[in-house]
Amino acid sequence: MTPRALFPIFATDVLAACRDFYTDLGFEVVRDGGQFLQLGWPTEPGLQIGFVERGVPGESPVFQTRFRGGGVFLGIEVEDVDAVFQELRARGHRIVVPLTQEPSGRRHFGILDPNGVPIDVHVPACCEPGIWAQSEAAMVPA
Repeated sequence: MTPRALFPIFATDVLAACRDFYTDLGFEVVRDGGQFLQLGWPTEPGLQIGFVERGVPGESPVFQTRFRGGGVFLGIEVEDVDAVFQELRARGHRIVVPLTQEPSGRRHFGILDPNGVPIDVHVPACCEPGIWAQSEAAMVPA
């Protein structure tokens, strides 16, 4: 196998809202099959996300289960998380995790897409060995 791209595909009841939300973030339509939507980042062809309308005839039921809001979130790493935070807030995106500086050094905020998928927008944390264990220990109440 030689993959050309790897991307999540979410079954949805709000396909048009997904298109509007992700194109507002800067994604472009790669493929639109009416009931299937594939979006990609303009300068990075491998950065993609897909949506399929629930109830597509002939589609396996396993691929039609609606996302129920747990166990997965998307991470978008950016150069300047503060600027992106200000930009998205000004455009009316609902911020569900405020702009936060974690003990690990990671600076991030969170938004939700129309399906309720959490999106963590962040700059990378430092990569010193054990930093995640140290920061998790710092977050555990004594």
